[in-house]
Amino acid sequence: SRPHARLQCTENHWVIYDLGSSNGTFVNDNPVSEKGRPLRDGDIIQMGTTLIVFRAKEAQASDSTNGDTVS
Repeated sequence: SRPHARLQCTENHWVIYDLGSSNGTFVNDNPVSEKGRPLRDGDIIQMGTTLIVFRAKEAQASDSTNGDTVS
């Protein structure tokens, strides 16, 4: 399948972006837009029937600004 969402660490916090997926990406039952939504420790990310619990002690911006894509 094509990429569904992107996670990016910027300015000491993580952000999730929906990449125009047909079924959408949700955080705590709220839809995520292509503009993104900040993530907090314990947030529940839903993509289709898959649930992911986001865990982060402290976000640290990496040298890469590409972010990680989730399919």
